[in-house]
Amino acid sequence: MLQVFGLLAWAVVVFLAISWTIGCRTKARSPEGFSWVAATQVLSFYVVSLLFLVFDWNKLHILWLLPLIIFGTPFIALGGIPGVSQLVMAMTRLFVPVILIGISCRDHDEPPPDLLDETGSFRPRDQLTPEQQRRADEYWERQTEKLRRMKG
Repeated sequence: MLQVFGLLAWAVVVFLAISWTIGCRTKARSPEGFSWVAATQVLSFYVVSLLFLVFDWNKLHILWLLPLIIFGTPFIALGGIPGVSQLVMAMTRLFVPVILIGISCRDHDEPPPDLLDETGSFRPRDQLTPEQQRRADEYWERQTEKLRRMKG
């Protein structure tokens, strides 16, 4: 009987991995773009489902891993754990092109790379040159205009 619950838990993780992949692909096509937190959660769902498929582990452990992924991954993805967050985000950056294969992101306005630090977050304004500050202002103005168009 417990094996049935374990298989059901594993099936839920597989379903979440597939459905959240579809969600990331849908969001990537939209003007607001997808969330890196959601992409990290999708990666975690796939890793858990594959590990429990390959190894003969008790699938009931998924019952405590699932809430950990859903509630803990945003903390990790937003840089909450030094070292671990950078490693997880590096793996997510390698994984995202796989789940977004075939989707053109030409319409998305990416921030200039020199405005970002090594974790992909925006550098503080006081660390930018006047030229970088000007380009950052232009970037945020474009983002604000996109949001206004989406609302109205």
